[in-house]
Amino acid sequence: MIRDLFEREMSARKLSRMGTIMGIAPAIAPVLGGYLTVHYGWYAVFLFLFGYGILAMVLTTVFLQESLDQKDKHATRPLQVLSNYRELLSSLLICSMPVPERFASQVSSPIFRHLHMC
Repeated sequence: MIRDLFEREMSARKLSRMGTIMGIAPAIAPVLGGYLTVHYGWYAVFLFLFGYGILAMVLTTVFLQESLDQKDKHATRPLQVLSNYRELLSSLLICSMPVPERFASQVSSPIFRHLHMC
């Protein structure tokens, strides 16, 4: 979507900012979750995430516009979706990546790390 909306230099900046936020979020989330748990109980984490999800849905619905000029009516047909996934999975680039690179987002997750360190 960023590449649809911005030119090359600006999209590079936006993607860089997004990557930074995605890198910082796994460090902030356990601290925030711990604070909520200690001060308000474990259920506060779920209430916070529920509220955050509702807020994100509302803001997305209200402020986020379609980034494509022309819609592809065939893009959401089940056979087209399966075909796209088959093409993606058969790509030599994806299949040639080492396993740690394919699961980088899971490895960086604090929960995933905790489960494998204990």
